[in-house]
Amino acid sequence: MNKFIQKNFKWKNCQKRQRNYNKTEYSYVVPFFGKYGIKACANFLVTPEQLEMSRRVIVRTLNKKTQFWINIKCNTPLTKKPVGVRMGKGKGKFEQWVFPIKKGRILFEFEDININLLKKCFKTLSKRLPVRMKLVKFHL
Repeated sequence: MNKFIQKNFKWKNCQKRQRNYNKTEYSYVVPFFGKYGIKACANFLVTPEQLEMSRRVIVRTLNKKTQFWINIKCNTPLTKKPVGVRMGKGKGKFEQWVFPIKKGRILFEFEDININLLKKCFKTLSKRLPVRMKLVKFHL
């Protein structure tokens, strides 16, 4: 089982949350653990496969001594009806877990890192993830 998926849940087919994709994030906009962060500049849904791929990119480009945090866990189930099915007849089958990200949210945090390595990592991550991102430096 993927480590970015919620482990214990009551129902796989839950109700849709009220999605305000045009609004910005206010709760997690400053890095809590590290000095640097990567912030999302647009709204999108991230899947566990994308998170695992981004974790692998970070591990490959950075040193093993560098500490980083991934601040996302996919906890929202998406359902989908099959193609060619008429309307009605209940909710569709479970398709995948996602995490809805609003613009301004910190996705990844880094502690003690060379800025050139971080820029290289950011460049590869921005090519892989389907959203515009930017680097954030936290001043103590």
